[in-house]
Amino acid sequence: MSYGKPEAGAEIKGTPMSPLIEYPDRMFQVWGYSVGMRRLLLRSTKGEAAKTRVDVFFQNVKAMDVTTQMNGLAVFAAEGPDVKRISLTTGLVPSEDCIFYVLLSGGRRGHVVASLVAESVDDLEFHEASQYWGSSTGIA
Repeated sequence: MSYGKPEAGAEIKGTPMSPLIEYPDRMFQVWGYSVGMRRLLLRSTKGEAAKTRVDVFFQNVKAMDVTTQMNGLAVFAAEGPDVKRISLTTGLVPSEDCIFYVLLSGGRRGHVVASLVAESVDDLEFHEASQYWGSSTGIA
C-alpha cells in the first residue's frame, strides 16, 4: 500500500496524529538507498518473534534524517511544528511531489521528504528482492 497525494474521493489513511505506517514491536534497518533513483528502503526481517518481513519504501527522496537502525517505527504525515522544523532544516517546502513524513522510533523523531511512502508485508527471506527494490544489496 502506498501513501502520497490522495486521489479525489479516496479514503485518507493517517488522519492527524494517526500513523500511515506503524510497527511498534519490529526492528528496522536502512536496507538500501539509491542516489540515482532517490529511493530509500527500510526493512524489518522475519525471525523467531516475527513470521513476516516488512519493507517501508520511499520514492523520490529529497531529504532525510534517519538512523540506520530503528527499534519500532511509526510514519506520520508531518503537520504544524514538524512541517516548520523540516522546512527550516532542509530548505524545502511541501508540495504535491514533496511530502514531509515524520518517523518516530524509540523516542527519536526523524523525517523523510519524498513523493510517496509504501509498505509491503511478505514471508520472503531477508536476502530476497522486495516488490519495490530489485536487489537486496542496496544497489539498484
